[in-house]
Amino acid sequence: MTIMIHRLLCTFSILSVVVIIATAQERIVREQTGPSPISIEQYSITEDSSNATIIPLRVRYDFFVFTRTEQFSATSYSAEGEISLEILDSAGNSIARKIKQISLIAEDNSIPALRNQFYQDLFAFALPSGKYSIALSLMDKESKRLYTDDKKKFEVAGRSYFRSALMPVQSSTAKGFMLYNLGGDIIFSKNYGFIFLSKSKYPSAVYSLNKIQPEEDEKESIVVRQPANIEVRINSSLEASMNRSHIDLNLTPMQGMNIHYLSFDGSLLRQGRYELIISFPDSTSLTATFSARWLDMPVSLLDLNAA
Repeated sequence: MTIMIHRLLCTFSILSVVVIIATAQERIVREQTGPSPISIEQYSITEDSSNATIIPLRVRYDFFVFTRTEQFSATSYSAEGEISLEILDSAGNSIARKIKQISLIAEDNSIPALRNQFYQDLFAFALPSGKYSIALSLMDKESKRLYTDDKKKFEVAGRSYFRSALMPVQSSTAKGFMLYNLGGDIIFSKNYGFIFLSKSKYPSAVYSLNKIQPEEDEKESIVVRQPANIEVRINSSLEASMNRSHIDLNLTPMQGMNIHYLSFDGSLLRQGRYELIISFPDSTSLTATFSARWLDMPVSLLDLNAA
């Protein structure tokens, strides 16, 4: 009898381990972030006399078909594409449009190699206050593959209390910041930061961080009203520019405008989606939702059998 009970307990333990692994595997698949090869985001920087709207874009190389070319090197591959980005007003009317041609070179056209390379670009518009949507069209000229998206909506609020939303950045230097450019997300397991512009100066703030549970209404509290590591660049605004492989947010002098930079420890984050709330001494607050994305997740973690 004792032996039988022992065997049953062992069997139950093994099954429990399998269930736990399967549950964890299911969660990883469900929370996998960034499966699309294309990401786009939008930020409006409001100043006294203008509203600058920047739209960064990132496209994974495997969206394009790379073919052998001898124009640059007998061992390299090339791809051609076209991007069209259109701004629509609240009535659906086109008010601005920009078209760019894309030319890319890769030394290896295998899918694993292409998935780790990205084409990045930046569009900028001066828009009056109002509600808008972005109509994006991306074409690979070799395969005629076409990607379209007109679901992203945004609002330019004009002279709002905060002069920008929270923008995720990878790093800070004396000259400015480097934008993550991942559709508003950050990279899993790496330190990260957020910046925003305001007429006010906030030398202190507290932050709360919640894990958004997939397919659930509840949120898991990771951090509750802890002091934030905040740095203020006074009398400064931002100007976005392309720098080959990334997008810079450069400091520009502007009297009465202040840039606030908040840095965070990325080791606190698991893969998935989060809500960040920044609260200030004057009872105002800013909120951002973002994902911690594992861009080069091993295939074994997506397949229980492979694992």
